[in-house]
Amino acid sequence: MIQFDQEKWKWWTDTMEYVRVVPGTVYENQLYELLKKNYKASVGADLPVRTQRETVDYLNRNNPLNQRGCYLKVDTVTGGIYTIPSQRVSLDEMLYTANPDYIYNPYLYQSELPLDALPAGITFSQLKEQKELFGEVFLLEPSSMELSVNLEALRSHGIYAFQSFYLEEIARYYLEDPDLTREQKGRFHFGEIKASQMVFLGETRLAFEIDQRMSPSLNKGACFSEATFCGPVYAYNLTFAFHSLRDDIWDNYSSNKVDFRNVRFFDRVSFRDIRFMGDILDMEITFEDARLQNEMEFINVDFGRAAANFFQIVAGDYVDHIQEKPDTDKGIRRIRLVNIEISGDSRIDFSDAEMENTEIILENIQALPQTRLCLAPMRIYQKGVLGEEICPHNYLLIRNCEIQQTLTIGNVSELSFRDSRNFSKIVQAQNWGSMPAEKPYRSTSRGLGGTVISNPILRAVYNNHHTGGSENALNKLNYSKAKDFIMLKENFCSAGMYDEEDEAFILYMEFKPYINSTLRRRKRPGKRAPYKDAWTNFLYKCLYATGKYGISPGRVITALMVMVFLFGFLYFGASCIQGVDAFSIGGTLEGVWDYTNEALHQQIIQGPSFMKLLVSFLYSLEGVIPFVSQFEPISLFVCIATALENALGSFLVGYFSVAVVRKTLR
Repeated sequence: MIQFDQEKWKWWTDTMEYVRVVPGTVYENQLYELLKKNYKASVGADLPVRTQRETVDYLNRNNPLNQRGCYLKVDTVTGGIYTIPSQRVSLDEMLYTANPDYIYNPYLYQSELPLDALPAGITFSQLKEQKELFGEVFLLEPSSMELSVNLEALRSHGIYAFQSFYLEEIARYYLEDPDLTREQKGRFHFGEIKASQMVFLGETRLAFEIDQRMSPSLNKGACFSEATFCGPVYAYNLTFAFHSLRDDIWDNYSSNKVDFRNVRFFDRVSFRDIRFMGDILDMEITFEDARLQNEMEFINVDFGRAAANFFQIVAGDYVDHIQEKPDTDKGIRRIRLVNIEISGDSRIDFSDAEMENTEIILENIQALPQTRLCLAPMRIYQKGVLGEEICPHNYLLIRNCEIQQTLTIGNVSELSFRDSRNFSKIVQAQNWGSMPAEKPYRSTSRGLGGTVISNPILRAVYNNHHTGGSENALNKLNYSKAKDFIMLKENFCSAGMYDEEDEAFILYMEFKPYINSTLRRRKRPGKRAPYKDAWTNFLYKCLYATGKYGISPGRVITALMVMVFLFGFLYFGASCIQGVDAFSIGGTLEGVWDYTNEALHQQIIQGPSFMKLLVSFLYSLEGVIPFVSQFEPISLFVCIATALENALGSFLVGYFSVAVVRKTLR
């Protein structure tokens, strides 16, 4: 147990306990009033006035352990104040030291399943033999045929674990009761399930494999907060029906949540064929502050109006304050939402989720609601001091979805919108960490001179390297990237983010040859087209090098001047060999480049001179932008070079005009 002066720090522990356990959001003005009250009661003095402007910083700097880092953070969007998941390993112990009645889940901070320390569990068969205890746990209301399950009652008898919890086994026990009529069995349903702080051993099945017509619904919510699931969790063929009005079956219910807050999952979690129904507007399934060790999936789930809340969820062993370097050697964790239905006025929230080496997959969602995929950056410590925050290794796939509401993305190193469509807007989170420099990630695009990708969403799409390993899969990935970039280009354009739009367009042009190749192969399936046409690829690189596809007037004018100097040196070489027989600029520099001046004529023929070099550059510039009266190529070489320079110069001058007009209008 942590040792510190509890009386001295009572103001701090009371304030932090409130923020840790209170439902809903705490804001800074509320926190200040609470802190001021607790400080006055504990210390007997008034809180310093300056603390009102820096309440969160004050609590972070002053703590019983003088702990590095911080315990609280402020959401930049909502202004809410929350505890940091990775700091709670010490925070919860301090709060428990100060208040023995404080309840938290100690298994939340176990990296491995503590097999030797698990309590002995009771089975349903053993529970049936203890009639009195069975009656405390399972309460059946005969009039409504509602069965409430209160596993928390086991704790008062010294039982803290349940072995193989099967919801179907419980339902079958009542549905096969010969004393119940057919009409009673038809009205049988579950009320509320209370199982907070319980340890579930073995497999947990909130599932029904029996006839769908006999599958009872669950109508008053389920609370598994602070619980620990040692084995896999399966939830199949289950209906959550939350109603606010009384009818012939249901009363007025106060619970409208499926609560997995602060839950530790040591194995996979699977939700399939689940429905959320009812007329309550704030229904929710929440995994707030929970911690995953394996895969979590939601397949064929109809959320309805229910929100899917993954706020501050922790995946795997990424708890940056527990261990300075996250353990990424245990394989990739995966969270999948596939074939789900959810109301447009609901939400999917992954805000401040602490994940490392994790895949988040949203697939086949017809109308994506307001979605926040704002993961937390990785905190790096150097000699005990908080250093920079970097983007963790996470992969986000949004496949075959329609983005109907605002989609906010943050701290994913790889991103793909494969076959998705955007009808709203895609924005970046505020606290996006810097991209790690090691391979395979990169912060610049290919091309002459390179282009820094300042927008992290574009960088994440560019760095996506998830393929099946084959050459064909790589071609499909590049084809998908091209479509992603053109979608993001339109997204940034509609938002008025023109610099980001230009970056997206540049990257689109880099991958456009893969689209051309794929379309040709579809038109001629019998012939195998190259994955990237060499000629079009060369053309794209030339357009990029000279002007970034018409978005950089400075690069165009630079290319123009480089061309003038290159051709100037060609003319200078020709004049050194052929003298005044190379080209004529009569009437421009009278007496300098003159056939009648025999002495000067011999000087020009005999060797190079500064004036000859100047005249050559002037002739080259006049070939692009005519500003003096007479100039004429004489030798065949100069004629060909002049014609080529005229053609390239005319193109670059027009290219420059287009780039200037485009920049000016925007």
